[in-house]
Amino acid sequence: HVSFDAMLRWHHYFTVLTGEAWQEARTALERAIDVDPDYAPTHAMLADMYGAEYHVMGADLAMLARAEALVNRALSLDPDNLFAHFMRASLYMLQGQRDLFFHKAAYVLGAAPRRADLLGGLGVFLGFWGDWDRGLDLVREAMALNPHYPGWYHYLPFLAAYRAGDHERALAETTRFNSPGFYWDVLLRTAVLGRLGRRDDAAAHLAQLVDLLPQTELDLTALMRRTVLTDDNVAAILDGLHCAGLPIVEKPRMV
Repeated sequence: HVSFDAMLRWHHYFTVLTGEAWQEARTALERAIDVDPDYAPTHAMLADMYGAEYHVMGADLAMLARAEALVNRALSLDPDNLFAHFMRASLYMLQGQRDLFFHKAAYVLGAAPRRADLLGGLGVFLGFWGDWDRGLDLVREAMALNPHYPGWYHYLPFLAAYRAGDHERALAETTRFNSPGFYWDVLLRTAVLGRLGRRDDAAAHLAQLVDLLPQTELDLTALMRRTVLTDDNVAAILDGLHCAGLPIVEKPRMV
């Protein structure tokens, strides 16, 4: 029961992406591992929470080390657990090991060609790292397999349209993000409004963005790169934010 509840909370967090849901899922998964230290899925899911703390919230490298230890434990408990292999791929991504990520992603996709959660996550990562066609195909397939997919799957088609200069289509993608309290939703919407020259609309989103950005020692460029992976992606988004009126600053939020 404890592990099942924790897994439900993990699913909930990655749907709504709120700080409250993240804390509830992390706490529940840590408790589940204490209660049942030999259950691989909860180890892999807690690694995912720690990975999110690193790449979304700007935590330091120690958080990646904690995630890696959990993935190692999950795979030692169950070498065939596909979500643990997915998390191994995710850690390669977060560590900047592109070739290892692509290799592990290919393994997971070959072993689970119909798992919507794995297809969607890997599709977004592959696209951000430059394999746009394959990434978009996987995201669309994941959406078809699971009509209740999380809104962040739309980040990839957003960025593809945005980078191609199709800003109206990119703006339409933002209406499907569905996590209004998550800073990436607001950040991307602000960027495309800036590119469209809609400064008045962008201003309100920009003010909200400043309030939503996490407390971190990273500058905004470094924080963004942990999610969208390449300098080209970061530069394109920053251009839109500057068009929206964001000053060039060293810290994403100053207190």
